[in-house]
Amino acid sequence: MRSILSVGLAATAWVIFLAAVAWPTLALLWRCIAQGDAPDAGFTFTARQMGLLWRSVWMASVATLGAIALSIPGAMAIGRSRRGGRTPLLVFLLSVILLTPPMVLALGWNRLLPVAIGDTPRCLMIWSLWMWPIPALVIGAGWSRVGRSAYEAALLTVSPWLAFVHVGLGVLRSHVALAAAIVFVLCFGDYGTPHACSVPVFSTELLGWAMQSSLVITTLWPSLPALGVVGALIVAMLIIFRHRTTGADYMALTVSRVAGKTKAGAMTIGLFVVAWVLPMTWLMSRLNGLQPLRQAADVYGRDFVWSIGTAVVAAAGSLVMGLGIFGTRRGCSETLRSITTLWCLLVGTIPGALIGVAMIAAYNHETTALLYDDWPIVAMTYVTRFGWVGMLAAMAATTAYPSLIEQAETDGAGDANVLSAIRLPLVWPTLLAGGAIVVALALSDVAASNLIRVPTFNSLAAVLMEKFHRFEDGMLVSISLALAVAAVPPAIFAAIVVKRRASA
Repeated sequence: MRSILSVGLAATAWVIFLAAVAWPTLALLWRCIAQGDAPDAGFTFTARQMGLLWRSVWMASVATLGAIALSIPGAMAIGRSRRGGRTPLLVFLLSVILLTPPMVLALGWNRLLPVAIGDTPRCLMIWSLWMWPIPALVIGAGWSRVGRSAYEAALLTVSPWLAFVHVGLGVLRSHVALAAAIVFVLCFGDYGTPHACSVPVFSTELLGWAMQSSLVITTLWPSLPALGVVGALIVAMLIIFRHRTTGADYMALTVSRVAGKTKAGAMTIGLFVVAWVLPMTWLMSRLNGLQPLRQAADVYGRDFVWSIGTAVVAAAGSLVMGLGIFGTRRGCSETLRSITTLWCLLVGTIPGALIGVAMIAAYNHETTALLYDDWPIVAMTYVTRFGWVGMLAAMAATTAYPSLIEQAETDGAGDANVLSAIRLPLVWPTLLAGGAIVVALALSDVAASNLIRVPTFNSLAAVLMEKFHRFEDGMLVSISLALAVAAVPPAIFAAIVVKRRASA
C-alpha cells in the first residue's frame, strides 16, 4: 500500500510539473517561433536594458544581505530552542510577516516613511523587512538539527554570537545558500514593491514592454540575460548542496537548551514590531470608521475568499510537486532533478505578463476550456510563477539527514516510509515556510492575474493596484488590512502545532 502511495505521489508531482511548468514553457516558445518576428530593437540588448538589469542585480543582492543580517537573531532563537523545537511565539510572528502580501507592507511603508528617504533605499528597506523571516526559518530549521555539537564546542572559547556566525553559519552553508537564493530571486522578479516605490527596475520595465507589444519575442529576448543571471545563481547553489556538510548531528536533538536565547528572541520580537506592526498601525490610522471595511466586504468579499483559497491550492500544488520529485528517490536520477529544479526557477523569473501569455497559449483551446474558464487556471498560473519556492523548500527538506536516510533505506525502508516517518516529521517547518511564501506571493501577483481573468473572481492584487492608481485610500486600506488580518489565523495554527510537538 505504501509503495502505491509513493508511486502516486511521484506521478502527481510530475503531472503538476508537466502541466504547470513544462507545457506552458514549450507553448510560449512555439508561439514565439510561430509569430516569426524579431524584437523591435533587433536581436541586441540596449544600454537601457542592461542598465536596468544591473540595477536589479545589485538591489536584489543588497536586499538579500540585509534580510540575512536581520534574520540572525531569529535564526538563533529558533535553532537554539529546547529539543530543536520552534518557540511558538516566534513561529507565529514570522508566519504573520510571511503570510502578509509584500504589496500590503509596501503600501504601508510607502505612506509611513518621510519623503526625504529616497525611492531606492525605501524599496531596499521594504524588501529586507519582508524577506528576513525566510532565512530565519530556513537557517533556524537547519540549525536546530545540524551542527549543535560544533556550536557548543565553540562556546568554550567564544561568545554565543561569534559561535553562531563563524561556526554555525559555516556548517549551515547549504541552508544559507538556499535562503539567499530564495530572497534574491523574489527581489529580482518583484513587481509590486518597486512599482509602489516608483523605482524602475528590470521587472517593471519588462512588464511594460510586454503590454506594449503583441509579439512574444519583444519580451522574451530581453529576458535572456536575466535568465542567465538566475541560472548561474542556481547552478552555484546546487554545487553548494552537493558539497554540503553531511555530518548531521541527529543526536543533538536531545541537547538541552542553551542559555542566552532570550536576547535573540527579544530582538526578533522587536524586528516584528518594526516590520509588521508599524506599517499596519499606519494603515489602521488612515481608516475613518468601519464604513470602508463594510463596503469592501460587500463589494470584494467573494474575491477575498476565492483569492486566498486559490493561493492555498497553488501552495499545496507546489509542495506536492517538490515532495514527489525529491521525496521519492528511486526511479529518478539526480541530473533530472537538477534540470527540473533549474527549469522551475528559470520559469519563475519570467515576467508575470509573459507567464500569462504562456498560459493563454497553452490552455486557451476547446479541449481545455473547462480548466481555462475557471479558478484552476489561476491556481496553475501561480504554480508556474512560484512553484520553484515549493521545489526548493522540498529539496532542502529531503536532502537533510543523509546518514539517517541511508541507514533507514539499508534497513529496507521504502520512499513512503522514509517520507512519512523521517522527513516530514523532522523538516515540516521548512515546508510550512515555503508554502507561506507561495501564498503571499500569489496574493501579490498583478501581471499574470491581469491576463488570466476568470468569471469566478477578481484577483485582490489587481484590485489593490487599481485602487492604488486611483488614490482610493479607503478601499485600499480596507483590503490591505483584511489581507493582513487573514494572515493571523494560519499563523496561530502554526504556533499551536509547534507547541504540541514541543510538548509531545
